[in-house]
Amino acid sequence: MKKMGWILLIGLLFITACEKENVQKKEVNTSNEMIHEHCTRIGTIDSNSTVDMNYELYYTGERINRIESIESVTSTDSEVLDTYENAYRTIHSYYVDIDHYDTDLVRTETNVTSTMIIDYDHINIAQLVALEGEEDNIFENNVPMISKYRELSKKMGITCEKVS
Repeated sequence: MKKMGWILLIGLLFITACEKENVQKKEVNTSNEMIHEHCTRIGTIDSNSTVDMNYELYYTGERINRIESIESVTSTDSEVLDTYENAYRTIHSYYVDIDHYDTDLVRTETNVTSTMIIDYDHINIAQLVALEGEEDNIFENNVPMISKYRELSKKMGITCEKVS
């Protein structure tokens, strides 16, 4: 399955992102042209486990500039947390060598949180598409498109609203 398809599908399965230490949220230049949307999905894994998925989208016209993702699995079952921590680590390993694709993974006693930041304005899109494939992703002619993101996120039950 291709990268964005993986992210959204795995997001549904509560697994996502690449691991790099201490990812810090960068200030985003939200000019008058750039639109910011906050997207969410909340789910239940089992009676003792939930997931909270939050995505910040920044786009200009049809072009996505940046996606910031924070997915948090909370559980009283350490085996559930182990499963998701290992899955996140595996997914992270695929993207470790791609600049401007930054991730972090934090594990506590009751939580696993994955943070992913993709800066499409600076990332090597050709390198990303070569890794993910040309099908089932958000790219059209190597441009990350908001319309393609919306198609995939709608299938996953993710809802978005503009941030003023």
